[in-house]
Amino acid sequence: MKNKSKLSTINYKLSTSLGFTVIEMLASIFAMAIIFALLTAVFVQLLNIQRRAFNMQHAQENSIFILEAIAKEIRVSQINTSFIVKNAGNIDMVSTGTQITVNDEIMVYQSYDEETGLLTVKRGALDTVPQNHLAGSILYFADDFITVDPTEYVTSEIINVKALTTTPSGILGIDDVDMQQVEIKARAIRPYPPANVKINGKYWPAYFENDLVISWVNRNRLQQTGGEIIGYFEPGVTLEASVNCQLILTEFDENNIEIITQNTNVTAVNTFTLLASSMNPNTRKIKFVLKTIRDGFECLYPFEHSVLVSNLTAPTGVNFEVIEI
Repeated sequence: MKNKSKLSTINYKLSTSLGFTVIEMLASIFAMAIIFALLTAVFVQLLNIQRRAFNMQHAQENSIFILEAIAKEIRVSQINTSFIVKNAGNIDMVSTGTQITVNDEIMVYQSYDEETGLLTVKRGALDTVPQNHLAGSILYFADDFITVDPTEYVTSEIINVKALTTTPSGILGIDDVDMQQVEIKARAIRPYPPANVKINGKYWPAYFENDLVISWVNRNRLQQTGGEIIGYFEPGVTLEASVNCQLILTEFDENNIEIITQNTNVTAVNTFTLLASSMNPNTRKIKFVLKTIRDGFECLYPFEHSVLVSNLTAPTGVNFEVIEI
């Protein structure tokens, strides 16, 4: 009887020990499942980050390819907002509103027709004015990557810089890049020049007759850097506070010798008229400069243009003979 009692007690203890082992095993499996799920989520997130980084690098590489190929056939006048380009590459990677720099002008990408090769842009954006561009001009497409040099420079200081090309395959060695000189011009704090300038209702005319009428619209540095970038030919906005607009007119004779120069503050208006009767009778050409000034800083790219005086008159005292009708 005593032996049976001991055996029964031993069996009971073994059963209880086995029950705790199963619970612990289930808890361990559940914990491992949670850890595996967390690790999987982290891995997926890392893959997404790597994929986005690769896409950005791929877009940047495509932009480099585009800027090298797109301008090979370009020849653009100051008033063209659409022009044909060839070998544009993967230009569909470029987003609407992307800034394009060509020579000293900034454009804004609007659209591209793959069938016709027609590129449409906004001209003379930010503080620039439209320019003529010859075939072979290079278009540089900006991206969203920005870096800042913390070093402080003074205006007119010349610094040496190197730009390193970066692609998914690597970064160009600094010793393989030519050094370029850049002049510090305090561009960020300078006011923007007037835009949409017309002479007697026309853009950049070669001649004019009778009165000389100049019209323009205002641009605002703070609005442009904090809102949508508008093009040169678009309507005006409120002039930036403390900005003055100045018009300089210079008359030249037939030998290109200066006759007279007048400087007028035209901040409060958007048009100026020079009457033909007030011009010097020997004037054959008029050059005018339209610029803005704020706190002693002038706009980086003032509007400058020269126009010839058309003084052609119908001949008098001439007899005409009709030969045949």
